[in-house]
Amino acid sequence: LEIHDVLYRGREDFVYAIEICEGRKGVSPAAAVLWPKPDAAIPADALVATFRGVLKTPGATAEHAVEIPAAGLYGFDLLARRRGSPLDGKVEVLDGDGRTLATFSDVTNAVFCGSIIQGELDPVGQVFLPAGKYTVRVTDEAGKGGGLWTYELRVHRPVPRFEVWLSRSSFPLKPDARTKAKAFVFRRDGFAGDVRLEPNAFVKFEPSVLPAASNVVEVTVVPTAKGPVPPQTVDVFATAEFCGWRRRTKVVPADEYNQAFAWDHLLPSRSFWVGGAFGGKNGKGKNRNGKGPKNKNRKERRKQP
Repeated sequence: LEIHDVLYRGREDFVYAIEICEGRKGVSPAAAVLWPKPDAAIPADALVATFRGVLKTPGATAEHAVEIPAAGLYGFDLLARRRGSPLDGKVEVLDGDGRTLATFSDVTNAVFCGSIIQGELDPVGQVFLPAGKYTVRVTDEAGKGGGLWTYELRVHRPVPRFEVWLSRSSFPLKPDARTKAKAFVFRRDGFAGDVRLEPNAFVKFEPSVLPAASNVVEVTVVPTAKGPVPPQTVDVFATAEFCGWRRRTKVVPADEYNQAFAWDHLLPSRSFWVGGAFGGKNGKGKNRNGKGPKNKNRKERRKQP
């Protein structure tokens, strides 16, 4: 059994899973994903319906009946690639006579993000619907199917919300070790407000405000910890106020990579890592007590390679 990338490339996120077994046995699709993309949670009171299914055979179609309680704008969000499914989904909304009112396919974001397998292939969209009964049809764009072609479909009222991704998943904490990063804001359901990156016990961000007019802002990560910090994970939060509400969400740690020599994308990490701060005014030539090496050690130090 030989496995290699078709272009003979390699990278930390070129992961795979193999399972050899006798008979039919399903493998969790999440096993093939380095780290699932966040789901952009929708509050329960905004959900109209949630459906789960699987396109078990190539060319399969799934249909779900949904009742819209009142006229208004409604969102349709299919979770597949974000959950590790290979489904390249398409969602169609049909009225009671079978006429197609809306079709949703690939999402277009300002930047590609997610593990390699995921891409930007989960349909997300909105359509104005009068009250009544409708059918939502789910298919695979490539006509494929199988036991792993799972999905979750969410029908909901619009809920302005946002995600923030940072193009660094680790922060060195040495004094004066400022690092650059890009903060990406993904705006959902009409959110158009400023977003603020919160400082924590280890770092702060300059600038800390990501203005409503921009979805990508270059920020400087400034260490604020005092004294040694052992390597550890830390959460970074972002907050926003918009139309009378205030939301706080975790920032997604990520690293920026180039895929197939052309497409830049953000690869999510499990957590932010920090560590490495040490004492002293500038950290140069200092031991743990903040004092330089004693004279009697200098000759011995010069002999060392």
